[in-house]
Amino acid sequence: HFFGVFFLFFSPLRSFSGGRLSEKMDPSASEKMFLYAKSVHPPTGVDCCVRAMFTAPGEVNLVLGRANVLEIYLVSQNPETPLLLRKHIELHGTITDLAAVRFPRYSTDCLLIAFAEAKVVVACFDAASDDLHTISLHYFEEDFIQEGKARCASPCSQLIVEPSLRCALLVVYRRYLFAMPFVQDDSVLWQTDPF
Repeated sequence: HFFGVFFLFFSPLRSFSGGRLSEKMDPSASEKMFLYAKSVHPPTGVDCCVRAMFTAPGEVNLVLGRANVLEIYLVSQNPETPLLLRKHIELHGTITDLAAVRFPRYSTDCLLIAFAEAKVVVACFDAASDDLHTISLHYFEEDFIQEGKARCASPCSQLIVEPSLRCALLVVYRRYLFAMPFVQDDSVLWQTDPF
């Protein structure tokens, strides 16, 4: 499938401090560069999908990952309209894999979303705001991992969830394996240790 992206590099004129726009110039701001990405064409293919009860208890959803777009469909019993688009969400990054997990404190499934740059997001659906709610974000950007990126033809992250839901595995650049155990403590949902 075709996925067009427009890139623009720019330097900030002002800096952010404490969540507010600072009127003072940051002396190092002129040396910083940021990347701005804009999709030129919408994605035309599906990269990954998962079945989950994601939006509400008892509602079966089909969740599609299409480049940087997450689409959530409601599976209906009506033969004329078997799939109804529930939500279309643009994300900042290319989705490489999806997995659904039910945690004990939640009445719906949570999604594990793997991105091309060795990142994993755990998210649930918030019915009040009708949007995704991020539970945790995990990234594996150490230097030794980035060396594997050059050896891999296409950046790839693959998620594998253990059948008894004790942990998830992330395969990064077809070379590194990270185990992410699910912790049932209220203060910490995940513990991430690459060794």
